[in-house]
Amino acid sequence: MVVAIIVILFAAYIAFGISFSVIKKKRVKKQEEIFNSLPTLFPGFKVDKVYKNGAGLSMIVLDQNMKKVFMTTAKGAMSAEIITRAVNFDDLVKVEIIEDGTMVGSKSATGAVLGGILGGTEGAVIGQNFGKTTYKKKIRNIILKVLLDDIVNPGFEMIFYNRALTKFYPLTKARKECQEWTDVLFVIMKRRSNAATAADQASTFTGFASNSF
Repeated sequence: MVVAIIVILFAAYIAFGISFSVIKKKRVKKQEEIFNSLPTLFPGFKVDKVYKNGAGLSMIVLDQNMKKVFMTTAKGAMSAEIITRAVNFDDLVKVEIIEDGTMVGSKSATGAVLGGILGGTEGAVIGQNFGKTTYKKKIRNIILKVLLDDIVNPGFEMIFYNRALTKFYPLTKARKECQEWTDVLFVIMKRRSNAATAADQASTFTGFASNSF
């Protein structure tokens, strides 16, 4: 009886592995197709910086000249469907790093740097150093959540690490990449915030921006 259960569990594990492998290949292929189509979708789009998750779970591409960020995320960890989002730099409001469902750090357009609650669930923040988030070691998943100036769809979440799906990808590298992109998006928001402050001091009104994507 015990042997039969072990065999069934092993077979289920193998089937899951094969299924995920197929889904991963489809997702990565679709991600590459989307990436290669960017110049067609947005004439003049130039890739200045890019992030691609090894399992095809997420992607971030930005063009400094056009001031646009293009993002993708898988609809689900076991889904081959990819959701895309293209926004102007001006649409970025806040970025959050989420580990195992707990926000461990965030940066906003106002320049505020926040940390998560000490202790708590596994993956919560345990320290803060000059705005750099510090974490516990054993983590199941890391998500970068981008909040946008959009009432209907204000949030966009991208998976940077999933222990079950990207178990051969170093956690330390995923953390570093997530922190790096948090910083990149924060710099974009900070520049926009500083520019707005300067504009507020001007004696003339230039009108509302009309280049929302």
